[in-house]
Amino acid sequence: QDDSGSTFEVGGALRDTLWENGELRAAVFVADGTFSSGPGARLNATKAFGRAFASLGYEFVDYEQKDFSGDQRKLGQHALFATLDVPVFEDWDLSLTGERRFGDEQDSYGFGILLQTRY
Repeated sequence: QDDSGSTFEVGGALRDTLWENGELRAAVFVADGTFSSGPGARLNATKAFGRAFASLGYEFVDYEQKDFSGDQRKLGQHALFATLDVPVFEDWDLSLTGERRFGDEQDSYGFGILLQTRY
């Protein structure tokens, strides 16, 4: 079995231009995988609030399913995602994540909580 692929991405960012302690990043990419391939684009905005950090993003990919001839040969898929990282104690951080994926043949939600320490 050969399950390999590649992704090529080009992007850029504006830091502290639209708001202080933040960044607006845009990228375009092309993915070529075992079962699907296609172009996509991503937009991500971040902002630091002292030691806390927030991120909000959007991604669109226009996949073509390889070796598939049905109605679902081409799939446009979207993703909205957000992250909030906050310090809770001196050496502890809490990360909250959420994502919404939707589009052709896709409809899902994801949530995550991560508590970590460093020493």
